[in-house]
Amino acid sequence: MKKTKNNISNAWIMRPKPHGTDQMDYFLKKNRICIGYPVGQSLKGCNYNDLRRILIEEDLKNQKNGKSSKLINGLSNVNILVRDMKVGDIVVVPHGNDIYFANITSDYVYENVFDKDKLGSGFPHQREVEWLFDGKPLSRNELPTEIRESLQFPGTAANIKKHVDVLNNLLNGADSIQNNFELNNVQDNALKVAELILNAPGSTTDQRLKAAELILSYGKIK
Repeated sequence: MKKTKNNISNAWIMRPKPHGTDQMDYFLKKNRICIGYPVGQSLKGCNYNDLRRILIEEDLKNQKNGKSSKLINGLSNVNILVRDMKVGDIVVVPHGNDIYFANITSDYVYENVFDKDKLGSGFPHQREVEWLFDGKPLSRNELPTEIRESLQFPGTAANIKKHVDVLNNLLNGADSIQNNFELNNVQDNALKVAELILNAPGSTTDQRLKAAELILSYGKIK
């Protein structure tokens, strides 16, 4: 299992539905996080006012063409991914009850191929990431209360720097959580096999004794 990065200083929530479609598979396979807002150009080097102007101009152009367009409402999300996120920050990606963690490894990346206002595309603004825990999620129920409460925020992106201490403790101890989970699965499977041996008509006395000993050592039959 890949170890986590220790002592993070900033963290973000990023939902995996850029431009209205679930792209969690893309996030994991391409080692990227993305937002929507196709505007026909890269946003590299833009300051906050530049981003605001570009989104407004794109809205006006879309409206002239008869499209409903409110890209400006996503200014905060665009500013977070393009300008505020830094290499080394942690991003928390909720996907139902599965919560993924990644370390941001690049500056802003523009992917022209996805700069299209259509279903399944429209997410050209990206960052490269390294998924923690071999890309496996933690369960929402395993997370500290503070993190679960922050995940109730419905927006696309949000800063959760206030929880960096909680996240450091969680990520530094998550290997143990996962190892315990895997060990419990092995124990459960062993108990199921022992119960089958204990009740099987063809089992020898010695096999039944060993099965009973295993079951009693855990105090119950699954």
